[in-house]
Amino acid sequence: MKPVILLRGPVTEDSLDHAWREIEYYKKRDESDIVLIIDSQGGNGTKAIEFIEKVKDFGVNIAAKIYHAESAAALIALAANKRDMVANGLLVIHLGSVQVESCDIGYDCVIPQHFKVMTDEIRKMALGLLDEIGALKPSPYVDKLLATNRLTLTAEQCLELGIVDRIVG
Repeated sequence: MKPVILLRGPVTEDSLDHAWREIEYYKKRDESDIVLIIDSQGGNGTKAIEFIEKVKDFGVNIAAKIYHAESAAALIALAANKRDMVANGLLVIHLGSVQVESCDIGYDCVIPQHFKVMTDEIRKMALGLLDEIGALKPSPYVDKLLATNRLTLTAEQCLELGIVDRIVG
């Protein structure tokens, strides 16, 4: 039986550190095929990208079982080597946004550069992952994602787009 890690709740530095420690634990015991159960409305996209890159460099195979994966959690799900989704699951892809306080906006309405860099990194990662799995082909779904920066997909839609390998339970 494969080891299972649960990513539930907000995607934060702490939650990802916890998941990473579990991955390290299993890898030390020669377990390189790991199931990651995802039930999260997202969180810190920058930390999610760092986590994805760390996992890819570590040489483990992640099979995601998606219950609800939104925003940063969707990035992690898309980066998995294999993806299954529960029948009533949701995948919500965001192409990056940040909450900017009015005090952080210049008098000339300029958004600070680091906010733009964050959203650019998230957008690049999301589109790159979709392209890697073959889900960025022209379609009404892709059109909606590019037009609105957000796309909510059911399990059936994810299967149709090739994002998930199968629908379970």
